[in-house]
Amino acid sequence: MGPSVMFCHSNKNLEICGVKFREINPNAQPRFSARGKQGLYILTNLGNSLGPLSPVLYVVEGEANANSLMMHLKISGSSGVVVSLGAVSCSLKQLPEVYQNLPVKLIIDYDGNEELYQQRLKLYEHLENITPIKLILPKGQDINSLYVANKMYLIEHLL
Repeated sequence: MGPSVMFCHSNKNLEICGVKFREINPNAQPRFSARGKQGLYILTNLGNSLGPLSPVLYVVEGEANANSLMMHLKISGSSGVVVSLGAVSCSLKQLPEVYQNLPVKLIIDYDGNEELYQQRLKLYEHLENITPIKLILPKGQDINSLYVANKMYLIEHLL
């Protein structure tokens, strides 16, 4: 096996309840498994902290989107922390303290239905100091589908 990435699934007490390894291969079809448990799904790539861009904490919907965004960050050499909130009710205050001072970007898919977008945005209103990003994509598309299709360049300016 070549270079690989370890993905950890943490419960609401930040105890690791699952770990998976995926080989880094930008041409491979990614395999993801959603566990559906309440908790935080945390992926980190802090890389070189001396780089020109400081790490960002990205909050995304779903493990597949989190995995795809993290793979994109790793491949592009960017640093960051990607979090998917299980059951949405989790708080960023449950994250390890080292991540709590990072700038936060909330990424929500938008397919033209403004009412649905506002409902989804409302689910995250308990998060403090966030910059929401409206990810405008065709119906049925999300971060994972962009990554699989090798089209992450379409949203790179938002990251």
